[in-house]
Amino acid sequence: MSVKFNVFWYKLPRLKIEYRLAHSFHGCIEYSFVLHCPNLESLDLHDDFLAKYSAKHLKVLDHANISIGYPCADYAAFDLYGDGNPSNRAFEVLEELSSVKCLSLSGGTTKALSCSYQTAQCTGLDDDEEDALLIRLRNFELYFRFLTCLELGFRTCESWSLLPLLLHSSPNLEYLVLKKELDLTSYRYKTVFSWRPEGPVPECMLLHLREIEIWGFQGESQELEIIDFFLGHADVLQKMSIHVQESSPKMMFSKHVLQIPTASEACQVEVI
Repeated sequence: MSVKFNVFWYKLPRLKIEYRLAHSFHGCIEYSFVLHCPNLESLDLHDDFLAKYSAKHLKVLDHANISIGYPCADYAAFDLYGDGNPSNRAFEVLEELSSVKCLSLSGGTTKALSCSYQTAQCTGLDDDEEDALLIRLRNFELYFRFLTCLELGFRTCESWSLLPLLLHSSPNLEYLVLKKELDLTSYRYKTVFSWRPEGPVPECMLLHLREIEIWGFQGESQELEIIDFFLGHADVLQKMSIHVQESSPKMMFSKHVLQIPTASEACQVEVI
């Protein structure tokens, strides 16, 4: 059984879809949304079950806020609709948003994306295909030529593996927001959280990335590695603001951060 919603409005400037199933996955029903709104400027998608979305011919999309999928779902453990990994649908949404200028992805969304990404990384690609994997995920093509502002939420440690992929896919990025979201159901977050960027430095960090804002860090060594990577490789960075959790040792964290050398002489670092 399928339920299909069609939105056809040529002059529609703003659209918000909020459709929730109260965290109850109905595997026998397939939900899909078809959007034909070529002049859409602002798009908000909110669901907790990963519906199918089709949004062709978006030409002037200024802002997209994507919060899809149940944040606590274990996509690797079950087949939601019987058509393969349901988390692939999150990548399908991003493919439709290639013209967006400002993009926000919730922690639930990045969790679904990371599940697909990790599956692709385990397919045993040859060495000469590693660079292509940064931009290509199976049959998905991610390239945000107009994107200047990117906001990412992270609820699991695995989701951080997406960050290099999204940076490489956004060559003109100027403003980056990273939010470490608290997930009480993920007790392994702190113990295994890590991020090891490999390969060439993303183009945006060398030419365009001017401001980074970080929320939710606690002063852990792995978090310092992320900060060190951005400060050490973002050649034109002008400002980095780090908002630490209230229970964190702010003074000691600030001391370590301020000792990190910066690639940009004009960069100002602030720990709040």
